[in-house]
Amino acid sequence: MRPVTLGARASGRIRFGLILGLAAVALGIYSGIQLAYHYWAYWNLREEAERAALELVVRDSPGQQDVARRMVLNKAREFGVELDPREVVIASLPENVTISFSFERTIEFPGYTYPLNFHVTASTRRVRR
Repeated sequence: MRPVTLGARASGRIRFGLILGLAAVALGIYSGIQLAYHYWAYWNLREEAERAALELVVRDSPGQQDVARRMVLNKAREFGVELDPREVVIASLPENVTISFSFERTIEFPGYTYPLNFHVTASTRRVRR
């Protein structure tokens, strides 16, 4: 009895399908790693903005807004996010403090760039005495 074998055509289609499938998996892993890194930066920047807003509530002094702005800018620099100091908006109201800013990151694919837009808003309420 002869062993059953695939024809040359069927074997080529399987190899092509396997290569195409592996390329899709590799692209998915690459995209996932890039997305995870950018969202990690976003979460860290949001946390730092919340910390800076809390500092503004606790230490309510004239130069404290500049200190809070520098806190956010230094953390952004750690993650390679370039922010202009004028982009970090601090609103200090009698009832709360809000820090907000936006930034864009991109995921580079061969022949295509996918932009990711992030908006950070951190707010802390003041406690009335």
